[in-house]
Amino acid sequence: MDLDIGLPLAIFDRKRYQAVTDRLRAAKFSPDVNEQGNLTRQRWKVEKVGKVTIEFLVLPVSEDDVEGQIKDIEKDFSAVITPGLELAFKDRVKNFERI
Repeated sequence: MDLDIGLPLAIFDRKRYQAVTDRLRAAKFSPDVNEQGNLTRQRWKVEKVGKVTIEFLVLPVSEDDVEGQIKDIEKDFSAVITPGLELAFKDRVKNFERI
């Protein structure tokens, strides 16, 4: 199973992303490794009952941020810079209001 999660920019206020990594670690998730054996900090996995991976995405925050590059958040936690991600947040709110 694979899940992509877009992180809103507000998560960087007061380091609220630490709650995300704390919960992932408590659930036995850890950063994944790519085919070459290198740490893939933007993708976390757990293999308790089958393999579940979560890939983290974030909006660009400056003109220097390039689509597809990795944004470092913690030493073992990062996200893929994804322009247009704000559209996912708008759809989520819009769909939620309809329920």
